[in-house]
Amino acid sequence: LRQLPLVAVRCGLTAPSFGTSMALVPDLTLAEEELGEALTAWQERYPEVRVSARVTLDAPREALTSLSKQAGLIVVGRRRFGHLGSTADPVLRHASCPVAVVAMAD
Repeated sequence: LRQLPLVAVRCGLTAPSFGTSMALVPDLTLAEEELGEALTAWQERYPEVRVSARVTLDAPREALTSLSKQAGLIVVGRRRFGHLGSTADPVLRHASCPVAVVAMAD
């Protein structure tokens, strides 16, 4: 409606350590591909919306709070009914723009 771009963010990536004491580096290319695939159906349904995707190793609350400085709205999903969670709560408290918290479908 407002002709604004959408930035989809996947953050807080971790890699399995497979029992080693040293953490492995997450596959950012794979994460970017998965995010792109997740957005494909939405882009086909709403082709007029300009969408870009970002993948970051930053924790979700830090990444979204930082991005809120240049956003008009941050949308955060939550899993549990009645509980904001470890991402939505701090983003609501520290974001520089309005925040919408949306319950994820079961």
